[in-house]
Amino acid sequence: MKSKKVLLVFTGPKMDLPRFPMSLLAIASYIRKKGFKPEVLDLRIENTEKINPDDYLAIGISSMSGAPLKEALRFCKFIRNKNPKIPLIWGGVHVSFFPYQSIKNKYVDIIVKSEGEETFRELLEKIYKGKKFDDIKGTVVLKNNKPIFNPDREFIDLDNLDIPAYDLIDISKYSESLEYFSYESSRGCPHRCKFCYGLNFHKKRWRAKSPEKVIKDLKEIVKLYKPKKIDFVEDNFFVDNKRVRKIAQGIIKNRLSFKWMSFCRADYLSRFDNDFMALLKESKCELLSIGVESGSPSMLKKITKDITPEQVIIATKKCIKHNIMPVMSFIIGIPKETKNEMYETLDFYDRLYRISNRLEINGLFVYGPYPGTPVYDDAVKAGYRPANTIEEWASWKYTDTNNTPWLTKSYKKKLETISIISRFRFFTHRLSLYSKQFKKRKLKSGTNMLLYEIFVPIMKIDANLRWSLRFFSFAPEWDLYQSFIEKKFDKR
Repeated sequence: MKSKKVLLVFTGPKMDLPRFPMSLLAIASYIRKKGFKPEVLDLRIENTEKINPDDYLAIGISSMSGAPLKEALRFCKFIRNKNPKIPLIWGGVHVSFFPYQSIKNKYVDIIVKSEGEETFRELLEKIYKGKKFDDIKGTVVLKNNKPIFNPDREFIDLDNLDIPAYDLIDISKYSESLEYFSYESSRGCPHRCKFCYGLNFHKKRWRAKSPEKVIKDLKEIVKLYKPKKIDFVEDNFFVDNKRVRKIAQGIIKNRLSFKWMSFCRADYLSRFDNDFMALLKESKCELLSIGVESGSPSMLKKITKDITPEQVIIATKKCIKHNIMPVMSFIIGIPKETKNEMYETLDFYDRLYRISNRLEINGLFVYGPYPGTPVYDDAVKAGYRPANTIEEWASWKYTDTNNTPWLTKSYKKKLETISIISRFRFFTHRLSLYSKQFKKRKLKSGTNMLLYEIFVPIMKIDANLRWSLRFFSFAPEWDLYQSFIEKKFDKR
């Protein structure tokens, strides 16, 4: 009899305290309910030596552009050398955006596009029963060396999902053991931001678990794992305010003691009344992440963010008033951004910090063309050279600015320095808020702690001076920081 064991592989380079492999935990929970026996292998913290592919019905592999693809290819080569026939089923963002490129790779047997639970379940059923599987919705396969693009799969009802299969991983090896415990209550987003993967991956569709389902899940998570904090890891938690209100009321009514955080758009926040903000705080909302992207009104229009800087200011003040930490992020160097628009973002950064020091800006990130988005298409038109194979994409880095022909060399260097300094400021502020236990694990050794205590105060003076003078053109000390210090301390 065939095995019903299924290996789910989350790919990526080795790192300390990564976040949960949430996509695989959701799929594992779903197929387990259908009678299969999933196992999760996280290549970021585990090795492959003990894996025997003969034990499994099939192997599912996550795909994200860049270094994770390199690890995925290395793992698939290892599996193929042991068992050339076991189905290698790839899913995730990268193969969903580049199915034609990906299916031609010798290590890719089947592609599961977009949301994977039901498609993967049907694939496993047919593989187990020995039936053909070249006509399953949501898949791409090769037939007679020609790619077959089957129709897209309908999105599932999220209320039919059990809680993620957290029990299949060693939680102590993840940052959730010390920080926020990850949970997903919705998927997708109805907005049209031109840089966001969700436009293609989720088809601009937002769908959510009911408030009753969310509270049921949270009660089970509290019972099993006793988390101190919950992170709603989703693109847009606040699309339906009535749903959020009921969730917050349910948290209070059931005396769930954890604190929580989520993402929230600035335009939403700017419209929340005091009663709603007070309810969020009463339910122990601790932090709200806000994607601002630019401080320039004209740039916000170019990327169809559909917010204004003034809405960001109002949202920030409301968070501060109710003692909820707003954490914001920006992007600089996007195609079609002018220098004046970039400097408007720096000025807006300063304006936000003049409101209060009880906020965080987690970075001004230099734009790297992200596959599958409209701004990526703009970058290609501006001369960006896209990769054409999984192997080429394995060398891609989100932070790599070498392939950005719309930026001059000197201007690019200036943007990189701005980004490094902004991340330094965030890193030092956030590290000061961590528990002693986390700080010790983050810095790893007494030597690193000593380096931190000696050099960080000096770098703070340098960072503040450069920022106030807007002098970013020649910054060898920040090149050194990027090369050495940040590699030690800032692996997020």
